[in-house]
Order: sequence, then structure tokens, then C-alpha cells
Amino acid sequence: MEALRDLIVLHYVRSHRYRDVYTNAFEIVRAKVPGELVERFPEVLRREALRQTGLHLAGADALNAFAERLVEHSEVTQDFGSGALFRTSIESMFHKVRSESANWHLEILRPESGQFLIGDNPALTVRTDTTPWLCNMAIGDAHSIVLPISPRHLLALGRQNIEGIIPRASVNQLNIVQVLAADRYVYMHPRSTKLEAFAKETAKRRRPDPVSPYRASTAATGSKRS
Repeated sequence: MEALRDLIVLHYVRSHRYRDVYTNAFEIVRAKVPGELVERFPEVLRREALRQTGLHLAGADALNAFAERLVEHSEVTQDFGSGALFRTSIESMFHKVRSESANWHLEILRPESGQFLIGDNPALTVRTDTTPWLCNMAIGDAHSIVLPISPRHLLALGRQNIEGIIPRASVNQLNIVQVLAADRYVYMHPRSTKLEAFAKETAKRRRPDPVSPYRASTAATGSKRS
């Protein structure tokens, strides 16, 4: 049970969505730092520029260019470029989410009928008090973290340890949030023609962008995942 709980948490933090949030946050901070260095430590920058280059930097533009150079060559930026910083961030986030969800229990669920979609952001926080269900909220605001692992099995962190069957209406809601949260693709069994139509229609009606997350050709069944 602990391994399955960790599997849910790991897929939650190791996702396209978390990668994008992390990357955007880093780029925003990196863009702000040079200006803050110039504003708060102009004399320190001038001395460092003289030490490194032998040049006296007087104007704000020259100081800002030097500050940008310092940031670009910093250990943090280099670790960001190599992926080392992202790995550290994922490990830290894994332990944080694991701790925050420690009081939740493991649910192993099967569909009464139909099958589960699996998106490329498969582990999602969800709330079930609206229609359609909401997804991708903070853990403290969520009712569950869900992770489909096959067309007929889904793991979730919820209120009690159970192994059970869920109705078709709940399966549809889970499939809808997989489509809404997908980065580019959702996956299904190659013979799931009805599920493919469901995914395309859901994307067309509900996703804010005009491009369906399911971009595989209907003729290229090899691009689907069983």
C-alpha cells in the first residue's frame, strides 16, 4: 500500500504541469534578479566588475548587463540548465506532498462499465462537488488525488482504504478531467473507439484552446497505448 501511495505522489510531482510551473517560476525570478542587484548593490557590482574585467562601470545599462552576466553564469542557473535543480525540486516536492497527504487513504477503483482514459498528466488533484469535477487545485483544497493505471484500474488517495467499483457517471467525470488536464495527449486501448470519440468531443467542448490534446491520427492506431 505504501508503494502505491508513493506511486500516486511521484506521478503527481513528476508531471508536465509541475515542470511548467517550476520553469515559469524560475524564469520570472531570473528576469527580476539583475534589476534587483543593480538597485540594492550597485557599488558591490562595480567592484566585482572591476575585479573580473578591469572596467569601471558607471551607467545603469552597463551595471545591468554585468548583473545579467553574473546571473547567467551562476551555479543556480547552470544547475537549472543541466536539470540538476529540477531534480532537487522534484525530490523536495515529493516529500512535501507525501507529508501533506499522509492522512489520506488508498483507494483501488474499477469501473462499473467503460474504461479509464490516461492523460499525459495522469495524477491529478480533484474536487467532486461540481459538474464537471474540478482539477489541479492545491492539495489542501482537493477531495482526492487520482491516478489511472490501466483501462480498468484507478488509484486514488481519499477518505478510506477501499477496493471497489465506481459508477459510469464517475468514470466519465474522471475521464473528463484527464482530458482537461492533459498537456498534449490522452491514451486509451486501441479498440476504444467510443472512448476516443468521447475524448475528442470533450476537448472540443471544454478545453480553452482550439487544439485537441488527442492529436494522434484516427488511422494510426499504433500511436495509441494499450
